[in-house]
Amino acid sequence: MNSFYIAEDDPSGGKLEIQYLPSDVSFKRDASIATIEVAGSNNAPLQWTGGQTSASLTIGLYSQEEGRQDVLQKVAWLESLTYADASGIAPQVLLIFGKMYEGQVFAVRSVSVKYDSFNRSVAAPIQAQVTLDLALVPDETANKNTIRNRF
Repeated sequence: MNSFYIAEDDPSGGKLEIQYLPSDVSFKRDASIATIEVAGSNNAPLQWTGGQTSASLTIGLYSQEEGRQDVLQKVAWLESLTYADASGIAPQVLLIFGKMYEGQVFAVRSVSVKYDSFNRSVAAPIQAQVTLDLALVPDETANKNTIRNRF
């Protein structure tokens, strides 16, 4: 059986095993296109100025420890990925889902959490649904041909 992870793109960084694959992953590419006003022209030409690729997925975390602190610890680790270190550089992560995201590096834009099924004796959640919004860190060599041929 394959294991699936969210891992920091840093040899000293951590990783989180995804216990259950998300039911869906949203992937979005936006192109930034500007209009260039030309005096005397009825139709302004369009100029591509860049773009951004983003992904969103929701993962389920389920407690496997008697003390029920493991869900809180996993959420805290995911949340820490939205903070920069002293250099001002945000952590970068890899999604390890077979070949689907191989070679792609992401920055975590946001972490949204819904806790449920609380354990009464320790007042801790037994499970959580965590939505991650990610931004693809651009590869300077990417172009339409490399994208078309990545699989």
